[in-house]
Amino acid sequence: MASLSGDGFLRLALCSRTGESDAPDPYRFRPLLGSEIGAKRHRGSAGEALRILREDLLPVFERLGDARERAVTMGRIADILVSRGDLDEALRIRREEELLVYERLGDVRERAVTMGRIAHVLLQKGDVGGSARPCSGMVGSC
Repeated sequence: MASLSGDGFLRLALCSRTGESDAPDPYRFRPLLGSEIGAKRHRGSAGEALRILREDLLPVFERLGDARERAVTMGRIADILVSRGDLDEALRIRREEELLVYERLGDVRERAVTMGRIAHVLLQKGDVGGSARPCSGMVGSC
């Protein structure tokens, strides 16, 4: 699979931000972007993967008004933060940036997956009781 990095990410982000008519479709590049970010993480470049997600990809979905893809991207950021040990920020993202969006969209599957990920972070923090009940079903209680 071809690699889209550096100028490729920048072009995707800039074209999408400025609304150029010949801008690449970010949805078409999603699998390629995911592969590139995953490869960077596994090569020990989590910082670069975070930068790409935060600075290149996230603004594209914000500009497009795509709440679901923004939540998915935030979840990928949280995944990296968990792997780096930044559990508090990862937990905040899971609760405030992901879960609320999936609840609002009525996406039961992604809500359940996110609740499981919240439980996983709580376990890593040593909150065994909290991990057994990451959310009581109320939006503000997680």
